[in-house]
Amino acid sequence: MNDPFAGEDEYLPKLHLEEEQLAALGDIGDVGDTREIHCKVRVASVSKGQDGSRATLEVIEMEFMEDDKQGAAADRMYPSMRA
Repeated sequence: MNDPFAGEDEYLPKLHLEEEQLAALGDIGDVGDTREIHCKVRVASVSKGQDGSRATLEVIEMEFMEDDKQGAAADRMYPSMRA
């Protein structure tokens, strides 16, 4: 989803979290902060129409990747996600 050619006005998906979900996630930071997350999702629906394809993904698990010097966050990533 990281497209270096995307314009500033391009639509980006958003996650809307309730109070209990925010509490479980921990410190989310301030407005404008950038955080890296690791998610496990379930495909809830897929549809194809005249205006293109759409899908709904349900987040099953989500956690922030730690920004540490030892690289522990990178060790938890799937091989295809590593830079």
